[in-house]
Amino acid sequence: MNRRPPPGRRREFSEEGGPFDRLVRSRFERDPAPLIIGGTIIFLAILILILFLPPLSLLGGDGDEGTGRLTEVGCDITAGRADQVPDLPEGLVALSPLYELDVPAGAEEQGCRLTTISLDTPTQDPSNLAFYTYRDGTWVRLAAAILADDGAAADAELEEIPDNLVVLRLAAATYLALGSLPSGSSVNPAVEGLLSIVSPVDYVPTSDGSIVGTATSLATDEGFDIHPTIVALEDDAARAVNTILGDSSLTSSHIEAIVSLSESGDIQGIGIDYRQVDALVSSEFSQFIADLAQELHKTGRKLSITLPLPTVRDGSIDTGAYDWERLGNAADYVKILPESDQSLYRNRMFQVLRYATRIVEPAKIFLVISPFSHEKGKEGVQTLTFLQAMGIANVMTVVPGPEDSLDIVGGRQVIITGDNIHRGTGGSGIKWSDETATVTFSYRTDDETRTVWVENVLSVGFKLELVQAFRLGGIAMEDVSEGSGGADIWAAADSLVRGGLAHLERPNPDNLRPEWTASGGTLEAPGTGGAATWIPPEEGGTYEISLIVSDGVTRVGRRLTLEVEATATPTPTPEETAVPEETPTPEETETPTPEATPEETETPTPEGTPEGTPTPEETAVPEETPTPEETETATPEATPDETETATPEATPDETETATPEATPDETETATPEATETATETLEEETPTATP
Repeated sequence: MNRRPPPGRRREFSEEGGPFDRLVRSRFERDPAPLIIGGTIIFLAILILILFLPPLSLLGGDGDEGTGRLTEVGCDITAGRADQVPDLPEGLVALSPLYELDVPAGAEEQGCRLTTISLDTPTQDPSNLAFYTYRDGTWVRLAAAILADDGAAADAELEEIPDNLVVLRLAAATYLALGSLPSGSSVNPAVEGLLSIVSPVDYVPTSDGSIVGTATSLATDEGFDIHPTIVALEDDAARAVNTILGDSSLTSSHIEAIVSLSESGDIQGIGIDYRQVDALVSSEFSQFIADLAQELHKTGRKLSITLPLPTVRDGSIDTGAYDWERLGNAADYVKILPESDQSLYRNRMFQVLRYATRIVEPAKIFLVISPFSHEKGKEGVQTLTFLQAMGIANVMTVVPGPEDSLDIVGGRQVIITGDNIHRGTGGSGIKWSDETATVTFSYRTDDETRTVWVENVLSVGFKLELVQAFRLGGIAMEDVSEGSGGADIWAAADSLVRGGLAHLERPNPDNLRPEWTASGGTLEAPGTGGAATWIPPEEGGTYEISLIVSDGVTRVGRRLTLEVEATATPTPTPEETAVPEETPTPEETETPTPEATPEETETPTPEGTPEGTPTPEETAVPEETPTPEETETATPEATPDETETATPEATPDETETATPEATPDETETATPEATETATETLEEETPTATP
């Protein structure tokens, strides 16, 4: 609702208190004197101003203002209580009234920011507080809030001034976890007790309406229901689906075959994953799902369906051949596949889920969560295992030294670069991106910049925030098999399912810094650690150089074995040394002084004494000059269809030697202390030597 006064009319109010203690801060109402002082003093002056000057008072006092009463709060902004609050989703609780704001043009340019709202009832519980606004029929979270004024108010600084504002608390809710399992696989022990439903991908449809496949053997006492999935992703299976839907008799036969399968064993439901339905049979597909659900419900069984990501263009949603409203009404569980391009994920998935929850009951919707990483290049986005992604980060090249020789000689410096993380070779280095909420790095190839997004327990935690925000039914994990090669994301899932809340945590930046080690010699890695200088021992031999990279949770090392030639040292040829003359024995005389005093004989120094071995000139490792983050090369939005259950092939030379890790301190915004991390080691590789 909009309670703005008519144009041209301005209502005047007294300056007595109201329900806001501090709400508007003007960033430009400051003493201009510090502007004439140098850089350091300017910084200190601004810091002092921020810390000690009180923000402007919007409204203060006892909060007895009536509904609709407008009060000017500064920067020509007026605010008043709304006379009606839109329904809140389950799990969100209002701690303050909803205030409607009249924000004139230019207010944000003046630096005004809303900061503190008084609460209806003081609280000492700071958990899960945030400022929200109601926009386009949806509650939108603006920023996390902290308690102020001894729990009587909530404080936050916003990036924008919305049309309305309220403080809400997100209460813990109950969520379910569904898991997809490749055919013939076993369930990862890490998710035991976490899953409510396991869906082995065992069957495919055929063009005559039947289904073929072999059931995965699963224990029936593991605490989860079994919902076999019938999948048609491409080629013959996808063509079979469209053939079946184009013939009503084949459709009936197909339903009969599926119902018969559901009654053939200890099966509590069926999953349907048909991602290539032709638009010409869109209506027939919706009717097929409705009829199948009806038949399954007769025997108390459930139906889940997987929906491909719709096309999002200019804020509009195109679901193609899939009528989400009809399908959502018929099915019991609706799994929505995610965006694979992480640079688009947060914005696109927000739009998709906002659309979905308007036409489908949110409790039926399950966000698909993947344990796999992604890499984007000109050809699109591809899926990687965790070790494949981190293995790209620790590729090494050896530069033996200034000589025109590929040999490594003791005592002569060697430069070793981590090619894909070294800024000197066009890499960005490993870092956390708040924009994508992932650990990421970019690197250059011959003709493009490629970007890798590493999925881990931290990035998944931020994805699960969407499940909370839209109060979905829970999550559908893409691959819960043992040895899938995906990241260990199960702790994040556990926090949501068992704890009711998404765990939000960023990595400690120190844990993202590469580490170099050498089994001998002197090793230095300045700057961001993308390159190192190594001076091998002069005696030569076989040595190992390791580059260890981390996503903030797990460390992955790669070893190089290098043969070092001993430093050549010339062998001296000594000259003959003159033998000293014999000293004559003095004769006895009255004077006890010897007649002849022996002459001092010089002992010549051999001319063949070797000169000192020259010390090699040290060539400093090129420091990594920070460069602007590279803009990713635009790629077609059409990316390879994500297979919910497909597992990327593991790199043959990867051997995991992971050990349990220490968990960083938990916090949404604060950086945890540096912690020990698990280590995985890639096998030795033959170094690439560059003269």
